[in-house]
Amino acid sequence: MAGEMARSEEIISKTLTIGAYNRVEAQPMKKLAIPLMVLSLAVILWAEKKPRVWQQGTLKDVTSETGSRLGGVYSGRQGSTPGHGSIGSQRNDATFYVIESGDYTYIAKRTLISYRDKQLPLTVNDAVKFAVEKDDFYLQDDRGKEHKLTIEKKTRNEKKEQR
Repeated sequence: MAGEMARSEEIISKTLTIGAYNRVEAQPMKKLAIPLMVLSLAVILWAEKKPRVWQQGTLKDVTSETGSRLGGVYSGRQGSTPGHGSIGSQRNDATFYVIESGDYTYIAKRTLISYRDKQLPLTVNDAVKFAVEKDDFYLQDDRGKEHKLTIEKKTRNEKKEQR
């Protein structure tokens, strides 16, 4: 009986030692696992990002619409307690750019919502660079800075007959 007891204590002692060893050794691996996963994901996303295919076009027209939208927080009346909060009018201006390229004419929209938003520095009837990716339209201004807009309309240009 004493032999079995000693053997059991030895097995328990080894198990605890191995368990503690594994817990101690696993800590540095756990600390490295998350940064390694984030780094791997960043590398994958960076590698998959395709460079934009820039096209040449002519800026035919620029028009603007002034608008506003309601924004804020308001909690309505609850029983006899009056509501509270604030609702105000916020800027919601839109600028439309008409860009003509070989086969298509695009109307792209840029929404100005902040008081800091300014019109893009562009020259009408001048060449512009743009890129189309799904529903997004990227336009380079006269300084070469890239801006993201949305496509409002895409029209195929009629081909002129040669005589």
